[in-house]
Amino acid sequence: MVALCSARVVASAPAALSVEAIGRHAASLRDRGFTVLPAPIIDTALIARLSATTTARLDSLLDRVEAKGCDPLEQQYLFREVCARQSMRWDLHVDVARRGASGRRKRTPAEEAYAELSRALLSSAVEPIVEALQGAGYEGVRPTACGAIVSRRGAAGQRPHADANLPHYAEAERNPGHRLFNCFVPLVDIAAGGGDEQSDGTQFWPASHLTADAAHRAWERALGPEALLEEKEEEEEEEEEEVMQQQRQLRQLGQLEERAGGAPALGAEAEAPACCAGGLIIFDFRIIHGGLPSIGRERAVAYVICSTGGAQDETNFPPERIADLTEAGADALPWWDEIDFVQ
Repeated sequence: MVALCSARVVASAPAALSVEAIGRHAASLRDRGFTVLPAPIIDTALIARLSATTTARLDSLLDRVEAKGCDPLEQQYLFREVCARQSMRWDLHVDVARRGASGRRKRTPAEEAYAELSRALLSSAVEPIVEALQGAGYEGVRPTACGAIVSRRGAAGQRPHADANLPHYAEAERNPGHRLFNCFVPLVDIAAGGGDEQSDGTQFWPASHLTADAAHRAWERALGPEALLEEKEEEEEEEEEEVMQQQRQLRQLGQLEERAGGAPALGAEAEAPACCAGGLIIFDFRIIHGGLPSIGRERAVAYVICSTGGAQDETNFPPERIADLTEAGADALPWWDEIDFVQ
């Protein structure tokens, strides 16, 4: 890992992947639900810009949340700009829509950096791998969102979850060209889980993406007795209200809630791959995964969400913005020490 990550890429254009490597990554993405390019493919200057602008943007957003009367560390909140996924772990959205035309404002430094990351990832790795994956049915891949997951000291392990909702599973099973991929780029070196080095990376349950049933069974195995207890409680609640039934089904896949701590350090079936800062992990939205606990540092992972076949992420960020929060709304937001799940 040390030798791998010491060979930093300094050129602005990474070397093209070989035909053999493209095929290998496409097969892994198809069969296992994720693939890893562990060596850096993004140059160090861009990684430094992403790291600096991500930290600055998160701090700015937390200041805005606090100014609206919400405790940015101790309360749970979901906004278009930033979501507190659990205590000391945030998901922030970076808008990279083109700026400057028709009087629109120019991009911020963070937006410029993420737009550059998106272009670099698609041209160097994502487009050739997804084209090989989809074969004759490939009609192009487009980025739909950019952002970062930032975990700070004290963040517990995430509860295993999938990024897809149930309608996406259904359409993906019907249409092999209907896909969403999350493209993770760590901004710090990540060690592999399960070895001598402690990891604060992301663990994946291989092949849990193939069907909604496979995802649910992997989720059950990951949580063990806790999953059975949840299902019993859900069955009782489902008799009361049909609308709540759909919400409970979605949160079984981690869409409307994540455990505020208490996740296992590393699941028996799970893999937590090593990846250098500037490397790349591509994973299918349907795979069960979760971030490992903090190891006492800030760990930022930039991401670009990519779509084929018209797929849309309609789950992970709400339309409400920080500016929409009222004083009464801030008072009503839950506190981390009072809730078991994020909804």
